[in-house]
Amino acid sequence: MERFARYAERVATALVRDVRYWVTINEPMVFTNMHYVQGLGPPGGRDFRAALKVIEHLVRAHALAYRVLHDAAEAAGATVQVSVADSLPVFRPCRPWFPPDRWAAGMTDQIFNAAFLEALTTGRWTVPGVATWNIPEAAQTLDYLGVNYYGRQFIRWRPRHGQWLGGTCDLGHHPREVPERTSFGWDVGPAHFREALLRGARLGLPILVTENGAWMQDDARRWDFIARHLTALADAMRAGARVLGYCYWSLLDNFEWADGYAPRFGLVEVDYATLERRPRPSALRYAEVCRTGRLPTEARAATR
Repeated sequence: MERFARYAERVATALVRDVRYWVTINEPMVFTNMHYVQGLGPPGGRDFRAALKVIEHLVRAHALAYRVLHDAAEAAGATVQVSVADSLPVFRPCRPWFPPDRWAAGMTDQIFNAAFLEALTTGRWTVPGVATWNIPEAAQTLDYLGVNYYGRQFIRWRPRHGQWLGGTCDLGHHPREVPERTSFGWDVGPAHFREALLRGARLGLPILVTENGAWMQDDARRWDFIARHLTALADAMRAGARVLGYCYWSLLDNFEWADGYAPRFGLVEVDYATLERRPRPSALRYAEVCRTGRLPTEARAATR
């Protein structure tokens, strides 16, 4: 953690006069879940106790970086706003009629969504049925809320060896609830984006959408995704969410976690053999929205 703080200090010294909005950690709960619960990346194991220690360290590391950034800004006569980029999915039970699935979805939401943000606002991090950690230095260390949103996740009850372990279920099992999916197989539901924003707004902080996007093999579908999610964003703002801005993910095709270069999220296509970059039509239409600040006409329909 101290090394992370020194790294933050070095970056702040170089950039604090030029950068106003800072993100200390990207998707802390996604990282922990992938690498320490699912075992999809280094260190490659499944260790719940290790996952708890990692989350504690992430909370403390953010708190240290928050102070470093604000101290550097004060010394430079600059203004900074500091947050995390927090993945904020909407969790639903796989089988709404099955009480254990409903309980598992609620518990997953508490651990994945609520607890980390509570730690950074109250200084108390609680895992129900496990323990509560008092981390007072983390209290009030969010100046705004960075939200990454990619859709719903459906959770099922999975008892194993006397312990509960929540798991996702295939969206293909939900043709009525999930009528549309991205090329990645992820849920498309702009109305739930609005739900996530209003849920985040309950913290009383302004929101910066730090990521929202889709891999669509058909670029026309990518633009439809963007237009409908911008409409949902406007609806959330009318309902009271204070939104600072919206960042589509991503400008360029990119390396996507354990899935490598196969997914294509970019507004700009990248030829990985030559590194040539070609703006897709969706990039030009999105640029027009950015220039004018006006939603596209076709996006004013229901978000579905």
